[in-house]
Amino acid sequence: MLPSHRRRYLWHSFADGLRGLAWALRTQWHLWLHLLVTAAAVAIGLWLRFTTVEWALLVLSIAAVFVAELANTALEVASDRLHPQPDPLIGRAKDIAAAAVIVTIGAALVVGTLLIAAHWPP
Repeated sequence: MLPSHRRRYLWHSFADGLRGLAWALRTQWHLWLHLLVTAAAVAIGLWLRFTTVEWALLVLSIAAVFVAELANTALEVASDRLHPQPDPLIGRAKDIAAAAVIVTIGAALVVGTLLIAAHWPP
Protein backbone atom coordinates (compact mmCIF):
# COMPACT_ATOMS: atom_id res chain seq x y z
CA MET A 1 0.00 0.00 0.00
CA LEU A 2 1.17 3.52 -0.78
CA PRO A 3 2.09 5.86 2.08
CA SER A 4 -0.67 8.35 2.95
CA HIS A 5 1.20 11.36 1.51
CA ARG A 6 1.55 9.53 -1.84
CA ARG A 7 -2.15 8.60 -1.86
CA ARG A 8 -3.03 12.23 -1.16
CA TYR A 9 -0.78 13.37 -4.03
CA LEU A 10 -2.35 10.85 -6.41
CA TRP A 11 -5.84 11.95 -5.38
CA HIS A 12 -4.99 15.62 -5.95
CA SER A 13 -3.51 14.82 -9.36
CA PHE A 14 -6.67 12.95 -10.31
CA ALA A 15 -8.83 15.82 -9.02
CA ASP A 16 -6.76 18.32 -11.06
CA GLY A 17 -7.34 16.24 -14.18
CA LEU A 18 -11.08 16.06 -13.57
CA ARG A 19 -11.17 19.82 -13.00
CA GLY A 20 -9.35 20.35 -16.29
CA LEU A 21 -11.74 18.04 -18.12
CA ALA A 22 -14.75 19.83 -16.62
CA TRP A 23 -13.33 23.21 -17.67
CA ALA A 24 -12.69 21.97 -21.20
CA LEU A 25 -16.23 20.58 -21.48
CA ARG A 26 -17.66 23.89 -20.23
CA THR A 27 -15.66 26.06 -22.61
CA GLN A 28 -14.87 24.01 -25.73
CA TRP A 29 -17.95 23.33 -27.87
CA HIS A 30 -16.08 20.93 -30.16
CA LEU A 31 -15.67 18.48 -27.25
CA TRP A 32 -19.46 18.23 -27.14
CA LEU A 33 -19.41 17.45 -30.85
CA HIS A 34 -16.92 14.66 -30.12
CA LEU A 35 -19.23 13.37 -27.36
CA LEU A 36 -22.13 13.31 -29.82
CA VAL A 37 -20.06 11.34 -32.34
CA THR A 38 -18.92 9.05 -29.50
CA ALA A 39 -22.54 8.34 -28.55
CA ALA A 40 -23.35 7.53 -32.18
CA ALA A 41 -20.31 5.23 -32.46
CA VAL A 42 -21.27 3.39 -29.27
CA ALA A 43 -24.85 2.99 -30.50
CA ILE A 44 -23.60 1.57 -33.80
CA GLY A 45 -21.25 -0.78 -31.93
CA LEU A 46 -24.11 -2.05 -29.81
CA TRP A 47 -26.36 -2.45 -32.86
CA LEU A 48 -23.70 -4.36 -34.81
CA ARG A 49 -22.61 -6.35 -31.72
CA PHE A 50 -18.91 -5.53 -31.87
CA THR A 51 -16.50 -8.09 -30.48
CA THR A 52 -14.25 -7.35 -27.52
CA VAL A 53 -11.35 -6.51 -29.83
CA GLU A 54 -13.56 -4.24 -31.92
CA TRP A 55 -14.71 -2.43 -28.77
CA ALA A 56 -11.07 -2.01 -27.75
CA LEU A 57 -10.23 -0.47 -31.13
CA LEU A 58 -13.23 1.83 -30.90
CA VAL A 59 -12.42 2.96 -27.35
CA LEU A 60 -8.76 3.59 -28.22
CA SER A 61 -9.80 5.61 -31.28
CA ILE A 62 -12.26 7.69 -29.27
CA ALA A 63 -9.71 8.24 -26.50
CA ALA A 64 -7.05 9.30 -29.02
CA VAL A 65 -9.35 11.99 -30.42
CA PHE A 66 -10.12 13.33 -26.94
CA VAL A 67 -6.43 13.28 -25.94
CA ALA A 68 -5.47 15.19 -29.10
CA GLU A 69 -8.27 17.71 -28.59
CA LEU A 70 -7.42 18.25 -24.92
CA ALA A 71 -3.70 18.65 -25.70
CA ASN A 72 -4.57 21.17 -28.43
CA THR A 73 -6.75 23.09 -25.98
CA ALA A 74 -4.01 23.07 -23.33
CA LEU A 75 -1.48 24.42 -25.83
CA GLU A 76 -3.87 27.16 -26.93
CA VAL A 77 -4.71 28.22 -23.37
CA ALA A 78 -1.07 28.26 -22.26
CA SER A 79 0.18 30.13 -25.32
CA ASP A 80 -2.64 32.72 -25.08
CA ARG A 81 -1.75 33.31 -21.42
CA LEU A 82 1.99 33.54 -21.97
CA HIS A 83 1.83 35.61 -25.18
CA PRO A 84 -1.55 37.31 -25.66
CA GLN A 85 -0.43 39.32 -28.70
CA PRO A 86 -0.53 37.61 -32.11
CA ASP A 87 2.76 35.91 -32.91
CA PRO A 88 3.53 33.97 -36.10
CA LEU A 89 5.43 31.16 -34.34
CA ILE A 90 2.74 30.68 -31.70
CA GLY A 91 0.17 30.71 -34.49
CA ARG A 92 2.15 28.02 -36.29
CA ALA A 93 2.33 25.92 -33.11
CA LYS A 94 -1.44 26.22 -32.70
CA ASP A 95 -1.96 25.23 -36.34
CA ILE A 96 0.27 22.17 -35.89
CA ALA A 97 -1.63 21.13 -32.74
CA ALA A 98 -4.91 21.52 -34.65
CA ALA A 99 -3.44 19.41 -37.46
CA ALA A 100 -2.71 16.67 -34.91
CA VAL A 101 -6.41 16.68 -34.01
CA ILE A 102 -7.37 16.41 -37.68
CA VAL A 103 -4.97 13.49 -38.24
CA THR A 104 -6.32 11.72 -35.16
CA ILE A 105 -9.93 12.23 -36.26
CA GLY A 106 -9.03 10.91 -39.72
CA ALA A 107 -7.49 7.78 -38.23
CA ALA A 108 -10.53 7.28 -35.98
CA LEU A 109 -12.82 7.59 -39.00
CA VAL A 110 -10.81 4.93 -40.83
CA VAL A 111 -11.04 2.60 -37.82
CA GLY A 112 -14.78 3.24 -37.50
CA THR A 113 -15.35 2.65 -41.20
CA LEU A 114 -13.43 -0.63 -41.10
CA LEU A 115 -15.35 -1.80 -38.02
CA ILE A 116 -18.69 -1.04 -39.64
CA ALA A 117 -17.64 -2.55 -42.98
CA ALA A 118 -16.72 -5.80 -41.22
CA HIS A 119 -20.36 -6.12 -40.07
CA TRP A 120 -22.13 -4.75 -43.14
CA PRO A 121 -24.78 -5.60 -44.06
CA PRO A 122 -26.06 -6.19 -40.52
